Amino acid sequence: MKRTKIFWFAMPLVFALCVPSFAGISDIEQNGAWYYLYDSNGKRYKTMSAASVGELQGHSSTFFIGKNGDWYYFFDEKGNRFMTKSVKEIGKIKSVSGKGFTSKNNGWIYTWDKNGRRTGTRPAK
Repeated sequence: MKRTKIFWFAMPLVFALCVPSFAGISDIEQNGAWYYLYDSNGKRYKTMSAASVGELQGHSSTFFIGKNGDWYYFFDEKGNRFMTKSVKEIGKIKSVSGKGFTSKNNGWIYTWDKNGRRTGTRPAK
């Protein structure tokens, strides 16, 4: 009975140590009509069509943004689109880093979190 309890207690720990954790986005490369997503070990883990992503605007380790026409598409680290925002609302994306991005629109710089909530505003110089 005692061995059974130890077994069931130890199994989740053993499983967690054996299953590799996802390291996030390290790089995104475009090759013709395809984007390749690489993890921090340099391993390509996802291939996506450029038509579905649009023009890559930038990426962090947890998300990336593509632009297709008048729309920005937001993708998580696994390549799943989780949000769409209009270029008119966001403006021109300046940079993507960490858990957010910055944009410039009508003489203002906006800071956004990755979920599309505006977290800061300042005048552009």
